[in-house]
Amino acid sequence: MYDFNQNSKEAGNTPTDGSTSGFPSPAADYLAVKIDFNKVLINNPSSFFNATLFEDGKELLVVVDKALPLKNNCKVVVWDNGNWHLKKYRLIDNKAWLYPLKGNEKPILYNSDEPFTILGRMSRLIWMNP
Repeated sequence: MYDFNQNSKEAGNTPTDGSTSGFPSPAADYLAVKIDFNKVLINNPSSFFNATLFEDGKELLVVVDKALPLKNNCKVVVWDNGNWHLKKYRLIDNKAWLYPLKGNEKPILYNSDEPFTILGRMSRLIWMNP
């Protein structure tokens, strides 16, 4: 009886041993380098976290960097009553306001006595497809 596995190991022609068949694969021109999303998405590993938000019926993954300073018109993640919210941070007359990104919601004057908390500035936004 012919033992294919034994004979092919002796010849060095198993697909998993790294041998080639004598010509390059046509797909070799299309091979891509693996992307390390930690390096691409995270600038400050010690001060980042991610949050999943639902805005306009869409699921969003937000990368938040607590080390980034808040500046006018930046987007911030706010924790309010057990939910994440994405707001626009605006400085008007040295007062911090939180504006909705869309809709008719009224802006909120931010102060430390409020029941919500600004957790950090958004550094990346990833739209999640259903």
